[in-house]
Amino acid sequence: MALAHAAADAWLVLVPTLLFLIARDYGNDYLFLGALANVVIAANGISAMATGVLADRYRPKVILAGFSLLTAAGALLAAFSPNAWLLAVSLAVFGLGAGIYHPVGLAAVTRHVARRSEALGIHAMAGEIGTAILPTLMISVALATNWRFAFGLAGVLSLALLPFIRQIPSRADTSGDGAGLQLGELWAGVRSPKLATVYITAVCREFGFAGTLVFLPTAVAVLGGLGEHRILGVSTTGLWTSFVLLCGALAAYAVGRAGEKSALERLLLLATVTPIPMLVLMGQTRGTALLAVLPFVGMSLSLSGPPVNGLIGKYLPEHLHGKGFAVLFGLGQTVSSLAGLLGGAVAGSLGLRWIFPIMAAFIALSVPLQLAVLWNRSRQAP
Repeated sequence: MALAHAAADAWLVLVPTLLFLIARDYGNDYLFLGALANVVIAANGISAMATGVLADRYRPKVILAGFSLLTAAGALLAAFSPNAWLLAVSLAVFGLGAGIYHPVGLAAVTRHVARRSEALGIHAMAGEIGTAILPTLMISVALATNWRFAFGLAGVLSLALLPFIRQIPSRADTSGDGAGLQLGELWAGVRSPKLATVYITAVCREFGFAGTLVFLPTAVAVLGGLGEHRILGVSTTGLWTSFVLLCGALAAYAVGRAGEKSALERLLLLATVTPIPMLVLMGQTRGTALLAVLPFVGMSLSLSGPPVNGLIGKYLPEHLHGKGFAVLFGLGQTVSSLAGLLGGAVAGSLGLRWIFPIMAAFIALSVPLQLAVLWNRSRQAP
């Protein structure tokens, strides 16, 4: 399961990782490049919404086989796409495949693991490690060959997951009432102030995270000054981007451990507030100073995943976990798909560095709601 999650998160950063190299073939058009990232994220959200319903009915490894096959097909099609339109279609297929994992994998963890918060921290860390490895690997491969060869390699790696997915012990969770009653129960849960606040927080955070992640390797290359330099054939932009994301993996594990002893609601507020000043600072620095700030940006952006997932597992009954995570990733990915377009428009008009303070503002939108929920909770406490 951890290996599949590492691949799922890695595939979400594949296009952002190669964006500054794809740009050479498409005239450095940031709006078009943001649209390409938008295609992957939007397709991911649509797929997640549909898959979450299936996650409550069918065995995880059956559904996850589709994750492997569709991402492989999309990556290989992208590698051979002759023009921008077919590249966009290929990335849509790739995004549909990548969106399959999260509702299925997270539902399996929240249902069947006793120390839920710690397990979610380990699960999140595996995903962050996948995203950390990918930039160094794919940028180095693309610089040695071209970005199309990197997509081809991604397709082969996706197919290589199939034997591991077959080993996942799984069973369907068909407890609860019929599908119609389950959806009614889910809707009642989503409308509750506590759970609605978690979802709104997650969507705001996902928007800011996606907008930052899409342009992170480009910021390292352009604003950080690492460009296309290599050391012993390894991309320095890829290495530093990987280091930044690896810092996020450690932060995700730490907050998952903390969730076993601390209130998840308070942890979520802390995880939401922390990246705001980091992103503002990121937008105000260049060169070595920017490179020094980025590891803290990576850590701060990775804090909210375990608390969000843990709270959904806490507030919803087990037989609704798949659908609950479908709402989370369906809403989060669909809305945050606009972050790539917004970031591209901002970069084209104001400059690349202004993307990051704007993303901080989106993350900050949920803070008043969280404070209201915590205040109401403290009033009701005996």
